[in-house]
Formats: sequence, C-alpha cells, structure tokens
Amino acid sequence: MRRMLLVAAVVLLYAGPSPGATAAPTTVKVDCDRGQRIATALLQGDFRRPLIVDVRGTCNGSIVIDRDKVTLRGDPSATINATNENTDTVTVDANGVTLEKLTLSGGYYGVRNDQVFRLYIADCVIQDTRSDGIRVFVGDTRIVRTTVQRAGANGVYITRGGSVGASNSQFLNNHDSGIYAYGNSTVSASNSTFSGNLTGIMVGTGAEGTFSGNTISGNTGVGLTAASSQVNIGGNNLIVNNANWGVWIYSGSMATIYGNRIEDNAWDGVSGDIGTTLVMNDNQIRRNGGFGIACRTDCTMELDGHTLQDNGAGGVLIEQASKLMLIGTVHSSGSGWGLQCSDKESSVGGVELLDGTVSDTCTDFDH
Repeated sequence: MRRMLLVAAVVLLYAGPSPGATAAPTTVKVDCDRGQRIATALLQGDFRRPLIVDVRGTCNGSIVIDRDKVTLRGDPSATINATNENTDTVTVDANGVTLEKLTLSGGYYGVRNDQVFRLYIADCVIQDTRSDGIRVFVGDTRIVRTTVQRAGANGVYITRGGSVGASNSQFLNNHDSGIYAYGNSTVSASNSTFSGNLTGIMVGTGAEGTFSGNTISGNTGVGLTAASSQVNIGGNNLIVNNANWGVWIYSGSMATIYGNRIEDNAWDGVSGDIGTTLVMNDNQIRRNGGFGIACRTDCTMELDGHTLQDNGAGGVLIEQASKLMLIGTVHSSGSGWGLQCSDKESSVGGVELLDGTVSDTCTDFDH
C-alpha cells in the first residue's frame, strides 16, 4: 500500500498543475494597415489560455469572437469598419470577452452579445450602425467610459432577460433611445450622459432600471420613460431641456424618484399615467413647460420634501381618479395653482403640508 501511495505522489509531482489552472495569457499583435487579420489572431495559441489581441490600424470587415477569455484591445487605438450594413461589426459568442480602446463603425449591430455572460466594453466608440449600437441577448454586459452614437435604432438594446451596467459613458444622437431595456431585462446607469436621442432612457414591459448621477438632456422626446416596469431614479440625476416630459411613467409602472433636478423640460417635469405609482422625495422641479408633477388616470403618488418653482401650468396636478398623499412639506411657487385637482374622483391627503395655493376642488380621503 505504501509503495502505491509513493508512486501516485511521484506521478502528481511530475504532472504539475492542470494546463489551464495558472496559464499566462497568449498575446498576439495585429497590424491591419499591414494586411494582418484579427480572425487569424483569434486562432493562435492554446484555446485553454486567455488570449490578448493587440490591434493597430484600420481593420475592414466583421469579427466573430467564439473563443472564451479573449481581450481585443486597441494598441493604442484601432478602428474596425464593417463593410456590410447587414452584418454585425463584432459578434461575441463566447464568455469572458473584453473590448478595449476600439472604434467600431457601421454594421447592423456594432456589438452583439449573442447570449453569453461577462462581456466588458471599455474606452470604446461605437457609431453609425444601421440598427442598435450594442444589442444584448440574455447575457451580462458592462459598458465603461464608452461612447455610443448615431445608431440607426437604439444606442443599447437589452432583451430576453439580459443585463447591462453602464458607467461614465455617453449615449448620443441615437435615432431611438440611448438605452432601451425590454422584456424582463435589467439596466443600471451611473455618471453617464444621454443626449440628442429620441428618448434618453426607455424601460419597458417588465424590465427594471436603476439610475444615478446621470445627465439626461436635450433629447428630442422624453428624458426617461418607464412602461409596465419598475425604476429607481435617484442620486443626483440631472434631467433637463428635453423636448417633451422630463420623466414619463405609465401603464402600471412603479417609480421611486428622489434627489434629482428636473428642470426646463418642454412639458411636465414628471408625469404619471394609467395606474402608475410614484414615490417621490427631495426633488428640485423647476421651469418645466407644463406642470412640475402631474398624476393622471388612476395614478397614486406620495410626495415628501419637494421644491416646485416656476413651472408653466402649476406645481402639482391630480386628475382622473388619482390619489395624492403628502407626507412632508412641499414648496410650490410660480404661476398656476400650487396643487390643482381637476375632478371629484381624485383625492388628496395631508394637504396642510402643501406650501402654496390649493384649488378648492381638492378634498381629503374622507370626502
């Protein structure tokens, strides 16, 4: 028995660790200006090891990454131009892929996450796609210090339960939304800019979103929209100068909105419609073209600690069987009523906490 154990120990000693346990990455350099090809580099080395492809110059054509643990990195920067608008610029069909310091132009999608996990995009520019700049199917994608611009559809589209975390990035001048999360997907965005899109951010059909520290401005439609979804809009977002509502929440959505500046939007600062619930506190809502806050069509709202100032139509509107509960002081000044109730089916509780004018149509829950 002792002889057998000794032999086994010797075998393990000489065998060493498994090939992929501590394997150093393979690094390959590609200079597209000299006719070298990324596709060739992706076939190099041991597939069990991480692969780093340092890319120089301008590369023409589309790339498919179907090998795990690949980093495609500009050295110091590189451009990949899709030559066919019906083919994606980069398709990722493997786990643990990183795209760094690249400019990706044209194609149908700029980057397609094809149902894989752990895609990381950093310090890239993705632009001029026929459809979405980044399309995420199912998997998880992180977007850091990246600009997505001039997409023919959405800057980023997330579907089928996918998740995206974006930070310190820009989503500019896209035809539809800067980011659109759809169908049980999850999105978070922080310290990013959404400008020049039709809608800055759209969360729809059972998706969830969390947003903090963003600038959502100059969009040609709504700043941020949620439909049949749940959103947390808090932590110093600046939602300004959008061509319709600053924030539009509708179709049974639930929104927590706190600690934001919502200013100079052409319509209402915040509008809740069709069975929506709004829980709002400590927002500064000023100079919007419509009401500061409007709650319509069986909308329920809780307000605490707001400043509403110089909104074109008035401070707060409640109508069409909606309900408002004030739980902290709300300061409302400027033209129009501080609080206006447009029908007898709507009710207000805590009206004494409203620092401003109140229309005589507003009643409490006992009346």
